[in-house]
Amino acid sequence: MFEIKSTKNASVDGVKILLFGSSGVGKTTQLGTMEGKTLILSAESGLLVLKDKDVDVIDITDISTIGQVYKALKNGELKYDNVAIDSLSEIGDMIVSELEADEYYGNPSNTFKLWGEYSKTLVKICKLFRDLKGINVIFTALKESAEENGIVKYMPQVPAKKAQSKLASLFDEVYYLTTDSDGERIIHTNETSMYVAKSRAGIQDGVKITNEVNLGSILKSIK
Repeated sequence: MFEIKSTKNASVDGVKILLFGSSGVGKTTQLGTMEGKTLILSAESGLLVLKDKDVDVIDITDISTIGQVYKALKNGELKYDNVAIDSLSEIGDMIVSELEADEYYGNPSNTFKLWGEYSKTLVKICKLFRDLKGINVIFTALKESAEENGIVKYMPQVPAKKAQSKLASLFDEVYYLTTDSDGERIIHTNETSMYVAKSRAGIQDGVKITNEVNLGSILKSIK
């Protein structure tokens, strides 16, 4: 049996955002602007910027911990309004390191299979958390310049070009956080020849970050 629905009745069941930018640009700071109860899955040091906030944190030291947290969120054992994975760049490196330590994938003759398994694992993690119902999920990532169709542009930094090119397609909202010539932090939501970005929710491009306008207010406006 199947059910036919109408797009007129479509609703937001948790906003999913990929936020990327250079180190120190303020990605982690934005995680402290969200309303409600927030959980940060931290795979990197850098939470000192949130010392004036009261945000729950789980340190991610291995990939199995991510799976345990996902199951607890899905079955309701953990209840949060917002979950942040900080960052996919570090998670990607962690997946590669664990595979290289494996007897099979660590064999140089299986390098191709290692990268195939890595890409599958990274994409699976993104999809599982992206599809959590009723929870806002924010993925952060560093930026790096990469060539796409002969054009060099900024993209989220994860190991392997194939996984990197697929990453942005997994999300409706992909924001590039940067600073302008005056040092003001800006969120870009429209893709250009210089960087990848998009907003299917129609968030205005070039939003200047202030105390009132930030990731938290953007989430609120989408919902």
